[in-house]
Amino acid sequence: MLLDCYLLDVGFQGYPHTLKRGDLEQSLDRVVINMQWRMLFPDAIIFHLSQFKYDHRLPLVKIIGGTFRGSKAIPFCFMALWITHANFHRFVRAN
Repeated sequence: MLLDCYLLDVGFQGYPHTLKRGDLEQSLDRVVINMQWRMLFPDAIIFHLSQFKYDHRLPLVKIIGGTFRGSKAIPFCFMALWITHANFHRFVRAN
């Protein structure tokens, strides 16, 4: 499917698995891109974040340099603390 859609798995840096439950460790997540995205962000790096509250490590895409469309674009940054907010899950479902 990745080849048919012209997508590339960009790999990652850091801990090799995204799920750890007891003795089980697996890599469940991938970040895939197309060549146009790679050309816009050639130095982007993927990290597996530390586990927070659950048994899952989320991938973080760190964009270094690159060309953003629009003069005032600010990259999105997820803060793990947000998931502890009482309305977090309701907000995610609604949006």
